[in-house]
Amino acid sequence: MSALRLVHGTNARRNGVAAFHEMNPQDQNCAVMFDPHPDDADFWTGGLTLLLRKANWQVHYVCCGVTSPETRMQAEESARVLDVQRHFLEIPLTGNSRLRDDLREKAVPLLQQLRPRIAFIPALNDYHQEHCELSRELLPLFRASGRFQFPMPELYAYDSHEGRDPVEIYIDIASVFDRHMESLRCHRWFAKPDYYPSSDNTLTRIKTGRSMVLGASLPHPKARTLHAEGYRMIWGHPKEVSTLRLLFPEQFYFRPSTWMTSMWQT
Repeated sequence: MSALRLVHGTNARRNGVAAFHEMNPQDQNCAVMFDPHPDDADFWTGGLTLLLRKANWQVHYVCCGVTSPETRMQAEESARVLDVQRHFLEIPLTGNSRLRDDLREKAVPLLQQLRPRIAFIPALNDYHQEHCELSRELLPLFRASGRFQFPMPELYAYDSHEGRDPVEIYIDIASVFDRHMESLRCHRWFAKPDYYPSSDNTLTRIKTGRSMVLGASLPHPKARTLHAEGYRMIWGHPKEVSTLRLLFPEQFYFRPSTWMTSMWQT
C-alpha cells in the first residue's frame, strides 16, 4: 500500500456520534459532495470524483447555496464532463436563521434517497464564511443520521485555501488531471481573458498550483506524484479506516496533520 503511515482502526462512536448503520445489500456505492457554491465540489474534489466514477461509483454534487442561471448552467456543463449528477438546493447560507431547518427539509430527504457510503463537506476552518456555515450545520444532521433514517456515511472535509485546515489524506490525481482541468474550464465565470489564455481561468490556475504543492509534499517510492488532492477525515470507516484506501491503494496516502508542527519542532 502506498501510504506514509497506517492508522489502525477508528471508532465511529466519538463524542456522542452515532455508530455506523448497516448498509442494505441493495445500496449502491454512492458518494455525495456538498458545496456552498456551484464550483466548489468541482474544484476541490474533481480529481477524486473522476477516480470514483472509474471505479463505478455514483457521485452526486449537492450545491446548497443560491445560484444564478449562468453559474448553474456552467455547473451542469462541468457535471457532464465529470459524469456526475448535480442537485441544487437554493438555500441562503449567510444571515439565514433557518439554515439548519432548511437543510433538514431539503438535504435530509436527498440523503435518505441516495444513502451515500461516503460524503464530503467544506473545510470547517475555511476563510469563506459560507463554507464554514454550511459545514457547521451539516454536521448535526449527519450525527442524527439514525433519527433521520439514513446510514451514517464516512465523512471527510475537503481541502481549504492556504492550508487553513491541514489535510491528512492525499489522493494522487495525476492520471485524471487533464479531464479535471476540462471540467474547471466550464466555469467561464472565472475566465480572465486579459490575463489568461482561453484554455485557462482562475480555477485551473489555482488548482494546478495547489495540486502540485500537495503532490510535491509526498515522497513516493517509485515515482514523483505530480498532482494530488487533500482531505481530512472526520468520521472514518469503523474497520478499514477509509474506504478510499481500499478503492485506491496506489493513489492513497495518509499523513497525520500534526506532521507540519512536529517538523518545525525537531
